[in-house]
Amino acid sequence: MQLERAELQSIELTREIAFPGDVRFDPEQVILQGVYRDQLSAYRARKIWVETLSSNFLLEAGHDYEVCVESKVSEGVFFLNCNFTSACGRYAFWRLTNEQAPEAQYLIETAHIPHSELCADDFFSAPDLRPMVGRDSLTAQIGAFDDISKKATRVQDILESFRSWLYR
Repeated sequence: MQLERAELQSIELTREIAFPGDVRFDPEQVILQGVYRDQLSAYRARKIWVETLSSNFLLEAGHDYEVCVESKVSEGVFFLNCNFTSACGRYAFWRLTNEQAPEAQYLIETAHIPHSELCADDFFSAPDLRPMVGRDSLTAQIGAFDDISKKATRVQDILESFRSWLYR
């Protein structure tokens, strides 16, 4: 019995693939919500959010706030929701959303980005906290992620054609 070897195409990655993340807040319901395209980013952000709220505001998970990750796999979106329940938690929320704690705000905005040299530029391009317009804006957010993915694919195709032309 002879085994046939399949030819594998080699792929050169010059940079990690970064999935965008966006953090919104709802002042009516006192909720922070992170929207991510992959589960790993959502859970990485959850860990950083808990550490940030604990160290910067001395809040306790379960008492001052509740954090949960929800997924909509059919849409390819993962939500990180943080609901502030106590008076101390609501005050921390107010400080975060009114630019009274810029260091903590930055940590929450960039929590989904891995700490590596390859992702150093992603820390500069992370979007700022923005208010939620409503649940209808979720469709717009998903559309924005799809547009970014299409642009990244198009850039990757152009680079691949340039690379093949260069190495002829």
